[in-house]
Amino acid sequence: MDGALSEREHGELAELASIEALGALDGADRARLALHLRGGCEHCQGELRRGRGTAAALATLATPLPVPEPLRGRLLASIGGADAPVARIPAHRPSFRRGGLLGLASAAAAAALAVAGLRLSDRVDHERALRHEAEVALARAEAEREAALGERERLTALIETVGAPAARAVVLAGAEGVPSARGRAFVEPVGQRIVLLVYDLPPPPPGRTYQLWTIEAGKPASAGIFATSEAGRARHAIATAERLGDALFLAVTVEPEGGVPQPTGPIVMAQAQ
Repeated sequence: MDGALSEREHGELAELASIEALGALDGADRARLALHLRGGCEHCQGELRRGRGTAAALATLATPLPVPEPLRGRLLASIGGADAPVARIPAHRPSFRRGGLLGLASAAAAAALAVAGLRLSDRVDHERALRHEAEVALARAEAEREAALGERERLTALIETVGAPAARAVVLAGAEGVPSARGRAFVEPVGQRIVLLVYDLPPPPPGRTYQLWTIEAGKPASAGIFATSEAGRARHAIATAERLGDALFLAVTVEPEGGVPQPTGPIVMAQAQ
């Protein structure tokens, strides 16, 4: 890390590197990042490489995930598919001979039926276990796909907002109580979209959330709620119903969980003047 940079400044440059991977930085930020990368920062160079790899991988996410063939076969077998093997109980032909031979045959048949019953019971238990394993694997794959699609939507919103010709960058600073907090917002007035990147803002208290506000002519309008990670970072993207004019002012407050129609809590971040 460049010794002249604070941890917050370096974290912001790392975020810019991931945005540059999408080709969405303006000239000033691109030049600032290029100067930093020429200094040999391996961390930010890694962020740039990972961002380019992520952007390429996300293009394939619209294709449904195929079920692995071995798992598909086991699932079909467990639910009695066309190719599923069927447990067969050996047929028993009763003997017409009397005496000891008949008793021996009866005992042997009873033993065979008991063994076959045990084997069938074991197979049923095994197939139930396979079915459960398959259901868990399919549910996990679907959850991972949904998460990836959600990330693609957030990344798409970021590209469309940051890369738009009319987009402008806004710097936010931490207010009293959280002076280390910093943020950068990209405002795209044509599509009425905002992307907010937050650094060094501690997670909200239990039962509370952060809420972004657009303020114009003294009138606040909600621009959505968000929470930060344990590292104090967040990426919040939203399309607003409000017109985003040049006189727009942005602020972040702490509000009850779920958000409120009008700001009631303290301001933790506000647009730098």
